[in-house]
Amino acid sequence: MNFTPVLRKKRAGSAVRDDESLKPAYPTKTFEFSWNDSSDERLFIVIHSTISRSLLVASVSLTGVAALPARAEPEATRLIEVRPGLTYWSNATQRKELSENAHLEGRCGGFLDLTDYPVEGPTPPAPSISLAGREPTAQAKVLPLIAQADTGNLLAIITKLSAYEDRNYQTANGVASANWIKGEYERIAKGRADIHTAFFPHRFKQPSVIATIDGTGEQKNEIVVIGGHIDSISPGKAPGADDNASGTATVLETFRILAESGLRPNRTIQFMGYAGEEEGLLGSQDVATAYRKEKRIVAGALQFDMTMFPGATPKITFITDYTNRDLTKYVQRLSDEYVKAPWAEDRCGYACSDHASWNKSGYASVFPFESAFNSYNPDIHTPRDTMDKIDAGHGLHYLKLALAFAVELAEAGPVVTEANPHSSRGSLWPGLGKRTIPILDAATQRP
Repeated sequence: MNFTPVLRKKRAGSAVRDDESLKPAYPTKTFEFSWNDSSDERLFIVIHSTISRSLLVASVSLTGVAALPARAEPEATRLIEVRPGLTYWSNATQRKELSENAHLEGRCGGFLDLTDYPVEGPTPPAPSISLAGREPTAQAKVLPLIAQADTGNLLAIITKLSAYEDRNYQTANGVASANWIKGEYERIAKGRADIHTAFFPHRFKQPSVIATIDGTGEQKNEIVVIGGHIDSISPGKAPGADDNASGTATVLETFRILAESGLRPNRTIQFMGYAGEEEGLLGSQDVATAYRKEKRIVAGALQFDMTMFPGATPKITFITDYTNRDLTKYVQRLSDEYVKAPWAEDRCGYACSDHASWNKSGYASVFPFESAFNSYNPDIHTPRDTMDKIDAGHGLHYLKLALAFAVELAEAGPVVTEANPHSSRGSLWPGLGKRTIPILDAATQRP
């Protein structure tokens, strides 16, 4: 999970620091808005605007924390978004300090690194499938697969990954752990010609890892994505058992069960381990940006980031911001059909994990999280994020959900829309002008 700037709060009645060094040479506007529903806490943002820039650069004047300059040297700073519409330039020291303060205050404040990832080009091509109102149809294929879901393999993967001193995106251990993950994909594939594994390189040391099961049907050029980040972060050792060895294990074990079943899907399925999530969703932004540029068709992207700390009330929690509503509702129906565990909805309030990278690039994403957002694992990003804190039984829900998602979405036929000859323009029932017809499978007569 991506955790960084939570800005410290100012109590009502205390003064905002008047730091002459922060006063810009260009016009300044100061806005005050509530941090939360409590009226005695305020956050003061200074927005500097210049005619020469097409974007707003916000630097934040903080009480008790070194304030953020408008921008320092270009090579030392990154443009980050900490809330929708709130961006500013920050250096590594500032991001680290803000991250540590956030965790001490018990809040999750992540960021999206926008520096190298402008949204450019046309909207990606739409997949052939419509998910609005679609119900599960592949029970005959899914049920035997989820019957194989077992905590033992999940725990074995987490044990291996959390044994690394760290899996940081800029360290040798981060590279070594990515090598191990790629090797596991290759070992499981056993030389199948329709399965491919590859690194996706970045400007930093740790690569992302992508394993592909080629599609064989008419929609083989459409891609179903199942992913989670492979890096970890901590001031000391960074075992990252829950964040995010648990999500990585879910993705890898989903691949194992599908590959060993001999599944030859209609659509292509890709299993992704993203590098550099903890520093602004860097790896997933590289991947999603490239897919948009290459005009790839993605039917949906499922994100797993922390799956084994159920919190106070064990439920699958579907994150509703930076995700696609139709895809989220569809996966909730899959959960009802196959997982049969209670679920709820919640918001991050910012780009908290890699689902946001797909959303930003114009693709549908869905993010089932381990708990309500105010009761996630308190030991993440510390040396205490260890095996003894996780609940593999709770994590099994996410493995079952991943298997259902992979098969249902990869095997679903397309839909076509045709005019309804019995309707007329200006109908009192606007939905009757067109009707959506699923294309049936010739053998099963099911969509």
